[in-house]
Amino acid sequence: MISVYINNRLLKVIEFLKNKDEATIKETAVALKISEKAVRYEIDKLNFILAVNKFPEIKKESKGRLISREFSAAYDEKVFLELINKNTKNDRKEYIKLRILLDEKINFSRMSDELDVSRTTVKNDVSEIEKEIKKDGIKLNNNNHDNEETDIRNYILKNYKENINKFFYMEETESGLIDTLVFNELSGADMDMIREFLNRISEEIENKDNNFYEYIFSYLIVAYMRIRRGHLIENMKNKSFLKNTNEYILVSGQIKILEKSFGITYAENEVLQLVDYILGFISYGYNTSIFESWIEIKLLVQEIISEVNNYTDLDITSDEELFNGLLNHIKPVIYRMKNSLGIEEEIYYEAIKAYPELFDIVKNALKGLENLIGKKIDNSEIALFTIHFLASIERNRNFRNKYRNILLVCGGGYGTSMLVGKQLEENYDINITATLSYMELLDYNLENVDLIISTLTLNEHLTEKINKPIVKITAFFTVEDQEKLNIYLVKKNSYKEKMNKVLELIEETDIVKNDRELKNKLKLIIDEDDTVLIKKEKRLADFILEDRVQIIDSAESWQKSIEICGRPLIEKNEIKKDYIEEIINIAELFGVHFILENNVAIPHGEVFKNVNKSCISVLSIRNAVTFPGDREVFLMFLIGAANITEHVKSIEEIINLTQKKDLLEKIKKIDNSAELYKFFKTLNN
Repeated sequence: MISVYINNRLLKVIEFLKNKDEATIKETAVALKISEKAVRYEIDKLNFILAVNKFPEIKKESKGRLISREFSAAYDEKVFLELINKNTKNDRKEYIKLRILLDEKINFSRMSDELDVSRTTVKNDVSEIEKEIKKDGIKLNNNNHDNEETDIRNYILKNYKENINKFFYMEETESGLIDTLVFNELSGADMDMIREFLNRISEEIENKDNNFYEYIFSYLIVAYMRIRRGHLIENMKNKSFLKNTNEYILVSGQIKILEKSFGITYAENEVLQLVDYILGFISYGYNTSIFESWIEIKLLVQEIISEVNNYTDLDITSDEELFNGLLNHIKPVIYRMKNSLGIEEEIYYEAIKAYPELFDIVKNALKGLENLIGKKIDNSEIALFTIHFLASIERNRNFRNKYRNILLVCGGGYGTSMLVGKQLEENYDINITATLSYMELLDYNLENVDLIISTLTLNEHLTEKINKPIVKITAFFTVEDQEKLNIYLVKKNSYKEKMNKVLELIEETDIVKNDRELKNKLKLIIDEDDTVLIKKEKRLADFILEDRVQIIDSAESWQKSIEICGRPLIEKNEIKKDYIEEIINIAELFGVHFILENNVAIPHGEVFKNVNKSCISVLSIRNAVTFPGDREVFLMFLIGAANITEHVKSIEEIINLTQKKDLLEKIKKIDNSAELYKFFKTLNN
């Protein structure tokens, strides 16, 4: 639906004509105390609405006669008011959105008066706008300082360029709120001088595309509206490249025309950004304009980084410096390739000589960019990309190697420490110096510790005293946990490590005489899991006994739910009552660290302490109990560990269970403990 703003003047015209067969424009103007020109304009607008919505139109005949007979006969006030309200809301929302994007703040009272609606209506509109605009990476919240200035301008261009471009051809239009807003913004600008500027630039660059005028005109208007409010481009990349272009010399020489037209001064960054858009038009063309295609470009950069990352022993996907560097590097590359501008071949020879493998990896990763620009990227350009990746690898390696000696702090001490430690050592090149409880941390010598990884939220006083970087993760090694760790730690390449061990082994082994010995040793390397540990591990179903499984309707508190879950284990003397108190105390002091995905919890305390025998109890709660942080739990596995190895496998199984929503839904439907016990026993099958 195309939206046209319904103002009070149009409503008066409708009210005047709805019960008439015909009238004249002059008669209507006199009755409503408006000009004849205004009547004609409102009739055109009304007919547009009627046509779009398949209503009979008002016919305009000679001598200013308006035939409204069919319109009057079909007029249904209720239906028409609904139509009006629908159109009004759409247009009103777009108007509010543009005002926010331009002004960065919104006065609800002033806006409600301006639009003749309630403050609540404005607030509801703003709430909807915030959700819509967030999808494109723009944060509102009455403050746009979190956004890049170029992002805001590009968003305005993308959504309102049609409204803006009208003013390149006509100086006055009032077809809606947006047009009126833009018209008011441009009331002090000299449009003829703006056209003169565009003509001079177009001639010099030998532009043959008529869309150039609309494209650059729309950017000039958006930039002007932002600049006059004090919103300037603070950071400009590729300065040296842009300053060395003919377009920069050209724009710098003509910028006085724009300054005189708009009555503003263009700072250097603003001139450079304008040059950037002109180059962008030359590079892309109008049909794939920058402010639309840069979303695609950003995704492409991420794909290029991800492709190269697959062949490194580091995670460089979170390197913002690399991402921004490539994003800004691509622009001049496209310009050079489109215009057949080469760079020194020497760069290629140096890169291919020093880093042949990385060069080939980057070359392959750039195929998507070649498809986008429709040209093959030459080797010298690939060499420049390679340098970006080389810098990132070295930067991340040097940074992350600083954090090799790790101290692990787990909730309750060792309840899940084996699982956490195993996951860390499997995924990262680290040395775990020790695994401690929060109490042991206070007296531990941290001299040789580079980084602390904790499953607990440590209090501020303690963190200040420690004076070491701390990474807070869950006990379950989620994707979010890995993203945090990737900032500090070097990822393991298990394949490379094993192959290196194989090669070392072959070198030191007499293959002819000792091929059996070699085979046995190779088997140990390839299958190098903690086989002894695995043999000792019990599975989840092995721990679950029928009298340790309970189903309740509800619990009066989260503390009470833990007590209920632990009661069978206390009765069987497998844990002491103090164990339950310990779990609750740790959760109250340091936060609840034992809640998994999909409303499942595994409360546990310190290994050995207050535990007589390794055990697990299960509690299903029909009406989920709320834990701190408004986290709901409907299924609980209380774990008592008498040693550090027995529960590793069962915890892994519980984590896997939480990721299977179909199984959890089955559990929710089980209404007696005997059936629930049978369900868990089947997990071993």
